[in-house]
Amino acid sequence: MTEGAKTTGRYENAETHRFWSAKIIGTFVTISFGNIGTSGHRASREFGTPQAAERFVIEQVKSKIAEGFRKVD
Repeated sequence: MTEGAKTTGRYENAETHRFWSAKIIGTFVTISFGNIGTSGHRASREFGTPQAAERFVIEQVKSKIAEGFRKVD
């Protein structure tokens, strides 16, 4: 793994059979998502500061938990 990278771990929603995870490297956030059992998709986004990237991921995790996702690792 890249030094300084932070990951959320993997979240899954058993009802929708979907997964979601995020990795922060500096000001970049890469989100991985898709159907459980597939390699899924990736989307990246750059933020102005590492703190802004972390705030974004924290809000996304809260949103996923509210949607029924649970941390599996």
